[in-house]
Amino acid sequence: MKLKISPTIISVGKDILLKKRELIIQSLFTNVINFIDEDDHLISIVSNKIGGGPNNIVVDDIKDFNNMTLIIRDHSVCINDYEYFQEELNYYDDRLPNISFDRSIFIKNIKILKKMIIKKGNPISAIFLLDSLKERNFNSPFKRNLMQYLKKGTNDLLASEFKNGIKLSGTGIGLTPQGDDLINGILLGLGVYEKITGKSTFDIRKSLYKTSNKTNIISKTFLYYSYIGRYYMKFKNLFIAFTENKDINVAIMNYLNIGETSGADILTGFIITMQKLFDLED
Repeated sequence: MKLKISPTIISVGKDILLKKRELIIQSLFTNVINFIDEDDHLISIVSNKIGGGPNNIVVDDIKDFNNMTLIIRDHSVCINDYEYFQEELNYYDDRLPNISFDRSIFIKNIKILKKMIIKKGNPISAIFLLDSLKERNFNSPFKRNLMQYLKKGTNDLLASEFKNGIKLSGTGIGLTPQGDDLINGILLGLGVYEKITGKSTFDIRKSLYKTSNKTNIISKTFLYYSYIGRYYMKFKNLFIAFTENKDINVAIMNYLNIGETSGADILTGFIITMQKLFDLED
């Protein structure tokens, strides 16, 4: 019989409600194990490499995710039969910090981000929306059809002033389809724009989410938190790097390492949004 390890909990997402419920494994990856409850709420146990999030339980790096169990009780979290009580849990702050916004520095860093994504992003990601030369990487009938669908869906979304993502939702390859990742980036961009300018984008985000959530539970969860303005650690770190004007390259590369194409796809959606809202040249 294999002995279960009791990991150290580094942080718990604020959206994880401590109430007794049944959870089952939804999916398993190298650094993530996803659980769902009876109401299809997603809770993820992740390694420190992934980091905090509104629905993440971050544990110190352990080798055996395959042998992990999770139970949520009214006042505690149980991992591998070891109980962690509410008062000993460290909660992750998923809000963006208040900052003093410098438009010129922010726009300069958006341009740095765009150049890095075009240079370092996965060739079959949506970076062709930022640099048409990347279209040559879509060199099969399937890839070309996908590229055209993503391009048309993005153009239609922009034409709707970000309010309708129905033609992008669920489109493309990957655990979180590329269309969903683009929408996620756009929702993140709208949230950041509200944060730094004080101009509300909530109604736009709400409309976009409602037309884009007919997808798998993992994508839907990411879209939901971007819609309501709750942020995962890697994006929060990117925002801080942008606004404080330091460690930008490190934060960008950490984000690009999300999934096969997801990091580049999300950041492409983010850049497209910033370009439109700040009236920047493509």
